[in-house]
Amino acid sequence: MTTTERTYVLPETTKPTTIEAVSFRDGMIVTADDLDAAMRYPTSLLLTVFQAFFGCGVVCGLALRPKQSDRGGWVLCVDRGVAIDGRGYPIELCAPVELDLSPEACACEPPPDRVCIAVRRITSDEAPHDACTCDLDEPRFDCRRVRDYVMVKAFTEPELDALGDRVCRRRPGEETSACTALTACSACGCGESWILLGCVALDKDRGIVDQPDTSGRRWVKPVEAVCAGPGDLVGTVTTMANELSKLTERVAALEKRAPEKG
Repeated sequence: MTTTERTYVLPETTKPTTIEAVSFRDGMIVTADDLDAAMRYPTSLLLTVFQAFFGCGVVCGLALRPKQSDRGGWVLCVDRGVAIDGRGYPIELCAPVELDLSPEACACEPPPDRVCIAVRRITSDEAPHDACTCDLDEPRFDCRRVRDYVMVKAFTEPELDALGDRVCRRRPGEETSACTALTACSACGCGESWILLGCVALDKDRGIVDQPDTSGRRWVKPVEAVCAGPGDLVGTVTTMANELSKLTERVAALEKRAPEKG
């Protein structure tokens, strides 16, 4: 028996990931950036898994409702809830907030016909705050602490479209099966990462009309898969049942063809 030696080499390649660790040794001078990188390493591991498993979208809550139960009024309430942004960070709204969508008293233009509400995570470095003075004892003046904030913002539809991929939302007519929702990789979120909660229609005289439209809201991948719709789930179960029936028939045919042992 002769063997043929392979004369070619199959290709291989390497690419760096987004995860970076630090290596300390005795006698080294450690900077604040080094300590920050050391802290980010375990966080990066978790965020990578969260972003891959959950994707971006709403986890629970964050419902939109007009403050006035009857039609009319300009105040829109956003209930408490949790979402995950495009980088895997949680967006936690601990208490309901109110948005006053009424036009300015001196505004010459009428309000837009439709307004969309989105949220994103920011830190205390980005949020408006008092001047940072480390000499003061109050926690809000402590320069060594960075707190997460939730920004809730109203957009016109053109403003929202201008954000492009920086908005996590469901496109009109988009239909995703349960398996696709779970196995597809979400786009890597860089920079701002907004989560669309829904839109409301406005009347220049009455304010909010009709109920909020949340059809553009995207949920995290497990919720999308479970709530994909009964038709999708029934179709999946039916397909599995058909495949099982075919497999049973093949096994029965093989058993008939197998020679009997004397």
